[in-house]
Amino acid sequence: MRFARLLAMTAGFVVTAEVCARLMAPKANVNAQLRAVGQVHALGGDCREMLLDHNESHLLTRGALGDLVYWDVERQLPLRSIEPRGRYVTAFALHASEPWALVGWSAAGDWTGSLWHVDLVTGTTRELASRYVEAVGFDDSGEQFNVRFRNGERDFSVESFSSRSIGDARLAAQPPSSTAFELPPRRSARDREQPRRSRDARHKVEWYESMFHRSEPAVSVQSVPECSDLWVEDYLVTNAGTILAWDWQGQVHFLPLEPAKGNLRAPHRGAAHQLIFSPDGNYLAIVGLGAVRVVDLEGHVVQDFDGTHLVTKGAVGADFWLCRQHDARRWNASSRRDVAPPHT
Repeated sequence: MRFARLLAMTAGFVVTAEVCARLMAPKANVNAQLRAVGQVHALGGDCREMLLDHNESHLLTRGALGDLVYWDVERQLPLRSIEPRGRYVTAFALHASEPWALVGWSAAGDWTGSLWHVDLVTGTTRELASRYVEAVGFDDSGEQFNVRFRNGERDFSVESFSSRSIGDARLAAQPPSSTAFELPPRRSARDREQPRRSRDARHKVEWYESMFHRSEPAVSVQSVPECSDLWVEDYLVTNAGTILAWDWQGQVHFLPLEPAKGNLRAPHRGAAHQLIFSPDGNYLAIVGLGAVRVVDLEGHVVQDFDGTHLVTKGAVGADFWLCRQHDARRWNASSRRDVAPPHT
């Protein structure tokens, strides 16, 4: 049975889940059409690509369902999630020193789409051109960007614009810049075993035998906590030596030189694989591949849990059991805290 099509009912509410969970309440007439009272997206969706800014202080990741997440690298925290403007991100570029990005979104694979400006501080978006974007890139200074527009299956054009014209009524065309545009190489699962180097070339990391092997500046081996050995999809290395990896469970891993300071997050939109109500029917746990989101019956987020969990309802009230590889905890959604110490 596909959990993405699951229906769950309790206390007069119906919940459906595919990409998002929609909370619905019946009107007085039970035969009348249900009305939506809340909507919330499941977490744990795939991360497909990462971009670091010039200072490596911020990270931008794109999800499989068209959403973007802007991160603070040092704190290992997502700062903002960007709502998708289309089903797919066809291309995106992060400005080297300023908190904004250019994103191509498309609703379908029919060569239709748009180029958007995204303010990563406020989360606001603005459409710049109603054309399908195959690739986009800035020059080294960030003053100019090139866009490859696809006009059909075989017809495309590369056009160059001034970054300073982003706020104008229309983009200011520039002579093409030879340094602004370069198609990123396509990587496959086999490519993850090729060595990765930091931008300053001081750190070298390889993935093989289900482990990360650091060979420069010193030799060490590092595992990926909370992740199946075969599920690391791709990774990069910062100048500080931190490995940024993403896996097939929708988890983004931060693996610094000191493993105890590592972390994982799973903030991208994904499918709801399981829906579980609390015993009192007032809270709902939406289980994704790499994260769990608990909401109330109006769709307000109560708490998010990163990492893969097995979730069951507790015995009474608003209790849930959340189980991971090495521990199980009884957590109460009403008080938002553990009811008892975790079992290990």
